[in-house]
Amino acid sequence: MRPDHYIHLNVILAWSQILNYEEKYKSKDSISRLFCTHLLLNRDTYEKSVEEMNIELNRNMEVVLGEVNHPIISGFELVFVPIINQQHFYIMCFNLKTPKVEIINNSGVMPRMSVTKKYSGWPDKMKKTFADYLIQKQHPNGRHISTAKIHLRHMETYKGCLLDWECGLRREDEVNNLQKLQLNDLRKKYTTKIILHDLNERFDWVTKDLMRHMRLPVEVRREANRNAHGNIASRLLENANQKSDCLMFKHHIMNF
Repeated sequence: MRPDHYIHLNVILAWSQILNYEEKYKSKDSISRLFCTHLLLNRDTYEKSVEEMNIELNRNMEVVLGEVNHPIISGFELVFVPIINQQHFYIMCFNLKTPKVEIINNSGVMPRMSVTKKYSGWPDKMKKTFADYLIQKQHPNGRHISTAKIHLRHMETYKGCLLDWECGLRREDEVNNLQKLQLNDLRKKYTTKIILHDLNERFDWVTKDLMRHMRLPVEVRREANRNAHGNIASRLLENANQKSDCLMFKHHIMNF
């Protein structure tokens, strides 16, 4: 979550679990939402047969629904599916009530470039596979989803599927970098939210480590702060080599 660095996939995974957890406490009048993980279809699966894609999505959707203790997909109105292709990250939103399919992204489509070409056909394959899943589960709008046109929505102006929504991000500005400042601020807020959340089993460990840090002499703390970026990079590399997760959650991390 360091500024100007790529966000680790585990952060996206953790955030989807937090969003699903907090859906339990939403107002009864609010839209029911399901936040899937980026592992709904593995990268290699997009090159496989339709049957293999259907099998994998079916299996992984059952895991997602099991995590939220809600075995029926028809109980949700909006389903969010993050997709990562190379270093390109975007979200597909399936509106099961309207029905409608939208891509939320931070970049638009260039003139004369189709959505299919921009995204290498992945959204079309995800839509087809997800629609097949809905049809199999006898969802009333499954066939409508399969024929729905995919609409691209720029994240800076996206208004949501059912409710008006303004994300508050400034437009990209190379001169003033106002959006960059906003995004760096959001990184801090998301990091704090994840660390302090009830789902984080290492909350006590983080708190104790913070207290140990605060008891250090001022000069030692300042030196640690100056070396923080280098220390973080070393820890991340060590964790990667050991193949260990940075966060442990009470609801087990899904392993597809």
